[in-house]
Amino acid sequence: MWFWGACDLTNSNSSFGNYGLVADGVSDIVLTGIVTTTADEGSSTFIISGVGTSRLYDGQVVYFDQLYYEVDTIEIENGGSGYASPPTVTISAPGESWGIPAEATTEITNGSVTAINIVSTGRGFSSQPTISVSNPESGSDVATLSVNVKPKYYSILSCTQPSAGICTFTVNEGVPYSVGVGTTVPIFKQSRILASSHSFEYIGSGTTIETALPQTGGVPIQENEVIMKNGGLVIYTSTDQAGNFKIGDGVTIDQNTGTIFGNFYQKSILANVTPYILALG
Repeated sequence: MWFWGACDLTNSNSSFGNYGLVADGVSDIVLTGIVTTTADEGSSTFIISGVGTSRLYDGQVVYFDQLYYEVDTIEIENGGSGYASPPTVTISAPGESWGIPAEATTEITNGSVTAINIVSTGRGFSSQPTISVSNPESGSDVATLSVNVKPKYYSILSCTQPSAGICTFTVNEGVPYSVGVGTTVPIFKQSRILASSHSFEYIGSGTTIETALPQTGGVPIQENEVIMKNGGLVIYTSTDQAGNFKIGDGVTIDQNTGTIFGNFYQKSILANVTPYILALG
């Protein structure tokens, strides 16, 4: 049995501790719909039967016939040695024709791999992919990595009132493959945290206050502020102990430097600036 939970937080804080906000998993299947009209690749609106009088709502998630996965994190098991330049990471390709390979780059310190940067999480994995690292320029101590995947669910945005057990619903993004008549659509409740103006203070420094304080050696781990696992979702705006402001995982404003960065911000800038660059030749 799967357990799920949901909460709303406003003007709240997480001070010290190992982790900040954690959303983990989805419920057992609440309903299973059946697609009644073919939806083309890239569609985000679907018509299903079998929902009775239950109107789907924001806070539920679905997948279509089969649950696929994306790369979530990559961990360093052994940094290896003898690398004169960052080695190449190879991640096995997904088996679906519409899939996208995952990509990652490495950073080295004193000849060992010390950091992994995920360039693309990929899509269309039906199981955990394999991962390998190229050989070092000297010696035979090859770095070893492990890859963790996360399930790909689609969040319900809106739904019509069912009529004779049939409804039309919209999800948060286009599905990258066509969905045919008869496709099953399992429906779940999602573990979800909605946090507005949340303060993170030294998250990751531990649960013993005597050693978690900065003056006694406490060091924050920014990656531990928000944890989303197994389909769970955290929607948040936050400020950390350094005054850095975040809008989810996509946009960060660094108060010390006055800079804005993040995946969503960079994608937005590229989308707006690239046409002007092309126009200027």
